[in-house]
Amino acid sequence: MILFTSGCSFTYGEELEDRQFAWPFVLGKLLNCDVINKGICSGSNDYIIRTTMEFISKAINDNINIEDILIILGFTTENRKECWSNVYKKYIQIKVGREFGIVDKSVPRIIPYKDIKNHKSVKKILDSIIDKYLDNFESDDYFNMCIKMNQMILMHFYLNSLKIKHLFFNSLHDCELKLGNDYTESRESYIIIKQLFDSIFRNNKNYISEFTMDEFCNDYPRAKLNHPLEEGHKAWAEFLYRRISEL
Repeated sequence: MILFTSGCSFTYGEELEDRQFAWPFVLGKLLNCDVINKGICSGSNDYIIRTTMEFISKAINDNINIEDILIILGFTTENRKECWSNVYKKYIQIKVGREFGIVDKSVPRIIPYKDIKNHKSVKKILDSIIDKYLDNFESDDYFNMCIKMNQMILMHFYLNSLKIKHLFFNSLHDCELKLGNDYTESRESYIIIKQLFDSIFRNNKNYISEFTMDEFCNDYPRAKLNHPLEEGHKAWAEFLYRRISEL
């Protein structure tokens, strides 16, 4: 059996002394299976979808038995985006709100925008272009949440079509937004898509709706940057193990 996981720092195991204590590897031991963990610090939902589709494509091409695959995805903050950089010739992660970074070649982490000029691997930075882009596009919460929900809906149905066992959860934020009084097209889209999302995932065994991983780990020790430590990852892995039995 192969356990494939993707997500942000909560799946990567940021701030752990040993990443083997991150929940994917703890869960892999409980399941006695191989683990492919694509979690990355500050990873976006775009990144999660891309890496999952790449894994599925490779698995099909390698004639891996679909019944031997379990996919668990920890969806992250909706205002993170993934883009391709022609400057760095790699994928970059952008967070709406003036946080920009590139994935370091040696360590899978995101270099914050404010520090990027001082990073030795960075030769150029497109300050003005990025600023203008973030000022004018993709800064609407309704819009970003619609994209996240659509990604989750489509991935769920795609995995169902392949009969691949899967489980989704939110690492940091759920899909609830407080509605403002002002009418916008994106607000109306959010209301419509949220109704569809709820109809699909309400009481759905493939989706953990009770709490986020962040909320679940509130009773366990945290690291300096508020990431769960070994105890929280172990408890989350044990919780997922119990939920997997229902799939």
